[in-house]
Amino acid sequence: MPPLHRPIQFEVVSTAAVENADYCQVKFVGIDDEDRRPYLLLKRKFADLDDGRCYFESGPPMFAGNFRVRSARLDSDAFTAFFAGAGFDVRVTLPEPISNYDKFCRILKMILPGVEIIKGAQ
Repeated sequence: MPPLHRPIQFEVVSTAAVENADYCQVKFVGIDDEDRRPYLLLKRKFADLDDGRCYFESGPPMFAGNFRVRSARLDSDAFTAFFAGAGFDVRVTLPEPISNYDKFCRILKMILPGVEIIKGAQ
């Protein structure tokens, strides 16, 4: 039986992008109470073999692991990603421009080389 499809959707209030010698990551954070704030974290370790997977995490443990990304897109309104064999996809809306947009896009491309970045109102 195939896994149930569960969309992860929320509105982003802040973003962050980190790059150091060991890994790079991007994070989208949503609004909610402090203890249950929705988030989306994408991470790639440079020491790992490049098998096309990235680490993904979003809240409950069922939404964490290493997945191949079938497609991903960042535009001025949203980030969307579809994961192979995961049973979920992601859509986070971006009501405000991403701060440090060029750095964020550069790091996102290192994590997801195939991401489609649509230059827009950023």
